[in-house]
Amino acid sequence: DLTVAAPVLVGHPVSAIERLDGARLPGPFAGVVARVPGAAGDTVLATSSWVVGAGAAPAGPGWDDLERRARAVTVVEGTPSLAWSIDIAAGAAPIGRRWGDWHFARSLADALERLGQWVEIDHPETRGRATRPETDVVLTLRGLERVAPAADATSLLWVISHPEDVTPAELATHDVAFAASTTWAARHGVTPLLQCTDTTRFHPGAAADAAGHGPGVLFVGNARGGVRPVVAAAREAGIGVAVVGSGWAEHGIEVVADRIANADLPAAYASAAVVLNDHHADMAAEGFVSNRVLDVLAVGGRLLTDPVAGLDDVLGVALPTWGTPADLARLTAPPYDAWPDDAARLALADRVVAEHSFDARARTLLDAALTHRAARS
Repeated sequence: DLTVAAPVLVGHPVSAIERLDGARLPGPFAGVVARVPGAAGDTVLATSSWVVGAGAAPAGPGWDDLERRARAVTVVEGTPSLAWSIDIAAGAAPIGRRWGDWHFARSLADALERLGQWVEIDHPETRGRATRPETDVVLTLRGLERVAPAADATSLLWVISHPEDVTPAELATHDVAFAASTTWAARHGVTPLLQCTDTTRFHPGAAADAAGHGPGVLFVGNARGGVRPVVAAAREAGIGVAVVGSGWAEHGIEVVADRIANADLPAAYASAAVVLNDHHADMAAEGFVSNRVLDVLAVGGRLLTDPVAGLDDVLGVALPTWGTPADLARLTAPPYDAWPDDAARLALADRVVAEHSFDARARTLLDAALTHRAARS
């Protein structure tokens, strides 16, 4: 059922034991791969790959210690430690980790854990697991489908994409609802909570040595079943773009790589002369600023995105945007003087890091959960 089989955190999603990655095991661990590194002969937990049919390992002191370690939380004085589930649309199989919302959830989980919370990531296959009622807070990152709120847990909803699919009735079923757009949130009577960037990776110093050493124009993203608007416009304008992502070959577009590790993205964004971006049409119209916008700006990169309602208000500065192939041709050519200079872009990066981090969003979500739970009790 795509949950852990045995013997640590039985019935929980694999995300709950990721902190044990690399730990020595007393025996085989069903549901995840056990590998033997080097000549030491140690059986080591590797949560990045799964196997089937390993069999349940017996309980005992060694497993008890791993269970305690897996459930351990950082103690934050004055802050209760709650058990959280972050529910996402990406599948539980390893390929689901290519989805942007899995990386978003992982960064948010890390930020909540820094606040003393215990966090698991659930998927469509695992949200019905028998252990989910143990959860204090269920946070749904609204993706492609509606998720019924948990009966007993505090239910938080964060609409970060596909706002056209979300109805007032759905919003009303959750204890607290947030939306990653100030205008959409105001219109629907929910709390605005914009998308954010992982400042443990994306910050002005993360890629300082990379600036200016990458491709002239870069686009990172999958084809999503068709040619993305910005790539189509660039092709029409005759602009050479270094594309990173999957699904492009069937549209006759060559890529420099079909994927890039998240750890390598800061340097990629900082090293490119211009980083292209686009949004789903409804998200742009409704003011849902993608986290890629904030990722690029956090490292001081030159971002060229499509117009998004309220973007200048979010950033506190007007940046160039593209609307036509001619815009792309003009703005992707040197000397790139449509953008603020290096010093001003770094100042903007500092502001993005200060105001739009996962840590800031985690604090808001935790405060909302604690307030609701206090009122309910």
